[in-house]
Amino acid sequence: MLRSRRNVFALGQKVVRATEPATELTTVRLQHVKFKRRFRPWQIAGTGIAMYGCYSIYSKLVMGKLDDFLKDELASMTPEERKELVKKSDKTGHGAEEGADDIISIPLPFTTRAVKQPPYAGNSPEWKAFVALSRDTKLRAKMESKSGCSGSGIYEPPVLTGVSYR
Repeated sequence: MLRSRRNVFALGQKVVRATEPATELTTVRLQHVKFKRRFRPWQIAGTGIAMYGCYSIYSKLVMGKLDDFLKDELASMTPEERKELVKKSDKTGHGAEEGADDIISIPLPFTTRAVKQPPYAGNSPEWKAFVALSRDTKLRAKMESKSGCSGSGIYEPPVLTGVSYR
């Protein structure tokens, strides 16, 4: 399609007129918009349905799997282990079923806090074992080699093939 070109000079005149200061005083009208909050029962019902849906999905997917895992673990326990679990739960003051809930803890954000541990006493058996282990270098080296905590052999440099990618 063929179109005629715009007059470039006419556009310049429009810009010049827009930048000139106004000579007349003008009245400015402010318009306000008022928003009304209406009570809508369907919003409350929709929120309730959405919350129930989220709760049911969470309980089936997360808590259901956790419950199945705990049932399997309790079924695989020997009778002696079950008796020991019942004894531990009786010491805490919970029933056998409530004591099973203490086995697993799910930390939620902003609900965890650091607990300062008391220092070891010089006569505690744990401290004596630590001192004996720190003095026995052969046993410590053996433990480090078995656990892989020594750090040696973890990093391997890349193999250089001599190929240049420039």
